[in-house]
Amino acid sequence: MRTHFVLAGFGTLIAGAAMPAIAQEAGAAEDAPLPLDGGVTLLEPMIITAGRREQSLEDIPRAILTIDSEQLEKINRRSTNFSETLPEVIPGFGTPVFQNSTRSLSLRGREALFLLDGIPLSAGEFGVALGNFDPLTIDRIEVLYGPTALYGNGATGGVIQFFTRDPSPEPFELRTRISASSFAVPDEFLTAEGTSYNVFAEASGTVDSFSYLGSVSFESTNGFFEPDGDRIAPGIRLDDTNDITFFGKAGYDLTPDQRIEGYFNFTRLGTNRTDFTSVPGNDGNAVAAPRPVTYEVEPAQRTIFANLTYEHDDLLGGSMRLQGYYRDEELTQDGADLGTGPLPPTWPRLFQTNFDGNAFGFRGDYSRRFFDRVEISVGGDYLNEMNTVPTLISDGDVFDATANFDASGERQQFAPTDLVTFGLFAQADIEITDTLSISGGLRYDRFSFDADPHFPTFGLPAGPRNGGSGSNGGFSFNVGATYQVTEETTLFASFAQGFSLPNISAATNAIAPNASLVGSEFVEPIDVDSFEGGVRGSVGPLTYQLSGFFARSANGSAVSVDPVTGFADLVRSPQRNYGVELSTRLDVTDALQLGFDASFNEGENDPDDDGDFQPLSSLTVQPLKLYFSADWRPIPEVSLGARVLYIGDRDRAFDEGVDGEAIDGYVTVDLSATYDVGPGTLALDVTNLLNNEYLPLESQTRFGLTDQRRFIAPGRQFTLTYSATF
Repeated sequence: MRTHFVLAGFGTLIAGAAMPAIAQEAGAAEDAPLPLDGGVTLLEPMIITAGRREQSLEDIPRAILTIDSEQLEKINRRSTNFSETLPEVIPGFGTPVFQNSTRSLSLRGREALFLLDGIPLSAGEFGVALGNFDPLTIDRIEVLYGPTALYGNGATGGVIQFFTRDPSPEPFELRTRISASSFAVPDEFLTAEGTSYNVFAEASGTVDSFSYLGSVSFESTNGFFEPDGDRIAPGIRLDDTNDITFFGKAGYDLTPDQRIEGYFNFTRLGTNRTDFTSVPGNDGNAVAAPRPVTYEVEPAQRTIFANLTYEHDDLLGGSMRLQGYYRDEELTQDGADLGTGPLPPTWPRLFQTNFDGNAFGFRGDYSRRFFDRVEISVGGDYLNEMNTVPTLISDGDVFDATANFDASGERQQFAPTDLVTFGLFAQADIEITDTLSISGGLRYDRFSFDADPHFPTFGLPAGPRNGGSGSNGGFSFNVGATYQVTEETTLFASFAQGFSLPNISAATNAIAPNASLVGSEFVEPIDVDSFEGGVRGSVGPLTYQLSGFFARSANGSAVSVDPVTGFADLVRSPQRNYGVELSTRLDVTDALQLGFDASFNEGENDPDDDGDFQPLSSLTVQPLKLYFSADWRPIPEVSLGARVLYIGDRDRAFDEGVDGEAIDGYVTVDLSATYDVGPGTLALDVTNLLNNEYLPLESQTRFGLTDQRRFIAPGRQFTLTYSATF
């Protein structure tokens, strides 16, 4: 009944907004349409670069989504945690996670490759890739659905690429932003303990052939609160933190056709001292218990990126791009206490998980057109990643007496690994006629790895793992076509393969003690065949994209949650995924725009390889997701917005013994209002307007020994933001 009430209320708001908007249509026609928060931007002309070269949207034979700077500005006002906001607006990309984590964020039920200006973002073993940079430095996002032969390893579900902001064309431009937020909990409208703030400043410009950009961002976050006013248990890696980012970019035009550009990014997410710790409550959910906790090794996440790019737009009649990059990451998580109950004899009670990784790589692309209707692109990639995942183990007697995680012991949670990937690709795009285009490509990937012997902290069965070295290689290809039925309607279809390496660190733990890693099924490459078809276009004021897909692999890689321990296990078996995605936008008037996105995906695997398929875990395949949005500008200085997110139920994995519990859906409603003041804009955003109490999907997959991370979603929150450009 609550769902029906919310949707009906949303429709009433739209209808109420539409009446005066239509009456004011003539006066509002001078204003540009408002950008919606999400969904595919389909207004032509649009140039997409997620395919490693510039392409018109109408020539891409697969589903693609873009989020531009104006949409990102709205999204970042509600939260600067992409793990929370992007699943709302990207169909097929999981459900919101109110943590610094991508644990349940699959794309079409498979792994997504995250790129920052072409740099692969490591998720480590703990899914913190989206915390490696500041969302306020991002100018646009492009999502390329399905496996692709263009990027290789890690892209079996698709590619989500983040593009940083470019310098202003003016000699000097100053961009500023300040925001403050707090929770409206019972007995206190805006609680001081839940008040947080963010300050951001960016200076950029272009002088002759030189351009520059520099920004700094500081965010101080206090506690998060449940709808009933109780403090959310610490450990979500977003609360009680001080975060800072420095970002700098500089470029120089060597000639009108040649440019060199580099940038440096430093991000640190540091945890404040807190007077609370996380314990399981009577209902099984994590609750905050008053108890100051101290650390010998403070929880923090630190990431450094360095990037250098050279571009030549007229080399032998084509364009070339060369890129070299370096990435360095360190992560120390909050302490965890598995309690005093029975544990496997080798498991520690108190620990902090850690990640230390660095990587360097090179990429090159060359593209040239022939005969005006043929474009050939070739390129290659090289990446060397070195990762260690130690566990800091604390003494139980010391902790009970002092509440201090003393980090007096250490053991490897996963094997230290050295991974080298190398790939070459060639891609052709041919315009057969003015309305028919075809494309196809071939890629070769070669992987080699070296894993050290170790005794895994949480290995079951317990015992030493031998580690080992190995290599593998293979080809993947893609072919697709687009057909422009009318000027407003384009059909697309494609077949694409993915060739990727599974998580080697996780694979070293999955094998039996003293067994050989080399030749194990857990290190075999993941081969994916994906079939996709769809249509995009416009009908009057309505723009849309509808796509469907089916992907299969003989040796897929998925995770299942152990119903006793709550730990995720790696499963290699035949796997199939399928689903549909819909994105629409309706320009009712120049002052009123409506949006609707929907995604449904399902999947099964065959762990016993006996032909009997069972549902994939809800950690991998999420339920039906619907997203409604409305933006209305009653007068030029004011805009109003509403968002409704619906997450459905999913119980088929529970019914067949795959999940530990059935997934319960939920509904959230957000509102926003902006007013142009002086050189900037003042905005008020309200998230979880109805103060609905629910468990996010990620929390519903936490039980057993991981129930301390079974966090209830935050309650109603108000955020006030002022941004200006000078």
